[in-house]
Amino acid sequence: LAALANVEETPDRRDQELALLVVLGVALRAVRGFSAPEVGEAFARARDLCPSAAVSPRMVPVLRGLWEYYEVQANYAVALPYARQLLQVVTEIGDPGMIVVGCDVMGDTSVWMGDFSTAWEHLSRGIALYDGAAHRSHLFVYGYDTGMACYSYGAMALFHLGYAADAAAHMQKSSAIAAALNHPMTTAFAGIMEAWLYRLMGDFDAAIRGAQLAISTSTEHGLPFFLGFGRITLGWAWVGIGRAEEGVAEILAGLDIYKETGSELGNSLWLGCLAEGYLAAGRREEARAAWSEAVAFMNRTGEGVYRIGLQRLESRI
Repeated sequence: LAALANVEETPDRRDQELALLVVLGVALRAVRGFSAPEVGEAFARARDLCPSAAVSPRMVPVLRGLWEYYEVQANYAVALPYARQLLQVVTEIGDPGMIVVGCDVMGDTSVWMGDFSTAWEHLSRGIALYDGAAHRSHLFVYGYDTGMACYSYGAMALFHLGYAADAAAHMQKSSAIAAALNHPMTTAFAGIMEAWLYRLMGDFDAAIRGAQLAISTSTEHGLPFFLGFGRITLGWAWVGIGRAEEGVAEILAGLDIYKETGSELGNSLWLGCLAEGYLAAGRREEARAAWSEAVAFMNRTGEGVYRIGLQRLESRI
């Protein structure tokens, strides 16, 4: 990129810079976190270089990068329009692999916003179109396997819609994809989603295994976002098996790592987990404070993924 700065402005030079910026953005997401300022700068510059007159496949990784950058900040007011624009672009292009990406993006954001019916509508379509062999390049263009993401977020949507057995089956498929690929970020991603779903289902042993997989993979490969997420869910699982004080300490440690990456995604859930931990440890005032912060965050951002959990907590605090 530095060398290109001295090259005369031509269409070929713009194409080269655009391609390099996408690669840079994907690499920075892994080592700095999805919402690190450098990530936003890379994808914003790439957007400026995209063709403005027509729909182009070059727009897909750029729009996806911008969507993820804002979503991980829990800035759904900006992330959701990018997700919708991306889905419209890939639909016009008509490539099945790109449509899977658009479905993943819309489903992912819909889960975090608590719109589980819309999430499943998109994610089920993505699952139907997913072809692991044909879409292997997603690992390098987007950082992790899109099919794994569709299955894991699909599991989360199904669970919240009341289909626990189907949710577990979809999560098992997500885990199988990750195991077959043996790709670090895909493995860590699958691990955090396992931990989250199985904790909600009350399968604490499975939740701990998923969290520990995410933590070990993230530690080995330097993936701070997934490390923080993994430690939060591990602490939450420990709370569930009666290790309340240890669980609270682990949740707080995970939150510190998570926030260092600039991530705000899921804060209403994480603070709810923390409130549960404080309550289990007999620390009622701290539980009330964490719950209040979670509700305020939910109301401010529109993050509705743990709305029911927070409502249930209110009667106990």
